[in-house]
Amino acid sequence: MPGIVMIDQPPGQGVRICAACKGELQRAEVNADYPPDGPLREATPYRRMTGLAAHAGLDVFELPADNAQGLAGAVQVVVDRAGKTRATVGLAQDLDEGLRTDVLAFAVALFADQADRIQKTPNSAIGIRREPQPPDATGPGHVAWHMAEACGRETTSATFTVVEL
Repeated sequence: MPGIVMIDQPPGQGVRICAACKGELQRAEVNADYPPDGPLREATPYRRMTGLAAHAGLDVFELPADNAQGLAGAVQVVVDRAGKTRATVGLAQDLDEGLRTDVLAFAVALFADQADRIQKTPNSAIGIRREPQPPDATGPGHVAWHMAEACGRETTSATFTVVEL
C-alpha cells in the first residue's frame, strides 16, 4: 500500500510504518477494560469513526445527494449553550462506505485542527470536495489518514480539498 513500508521484526512479524512521519501504525485494540458500548467495538471502520466523531463533539447526519451540490460533505462549527465548541458534519448519502469513512476522518481532523478558522468563514462552514487528493505528509489530511487506519480503514489518502460555504 502506498505510504506504508514493512519493517521486519523477529520471526517474520512486521510493523507497519507511515512513510511520511515514520510513526508506527497500529490498529486500535480493545481489552476487557474498554466499555462494552465504546465506539471501537463497532463492526465497521465507518461505524467506529462515527462513534469517535460523536465522542469528540461532532454530530453526523446524512446530506441528501441532491443538496450536496458535488460535495462529499460539509462541516459547520458552532458554540453550544454551555459555551463548548462543537461541529455538525453532513455526509452525502451517495458515498460508498469507504469514501464516507475517509471524509468523516478528514472532517474530525479539520475540526480538531482548524475549528477557529472554520468558524471565521461567512457561514461558519466549509465544504469537502469528493475527490481524494494526494496524501498529506502533515496537517489534517495526514491525521485523518492515521485515524482511518486506526479504525480499520485501509486507504491511500484521507486528504480532500475544502471550500468555504
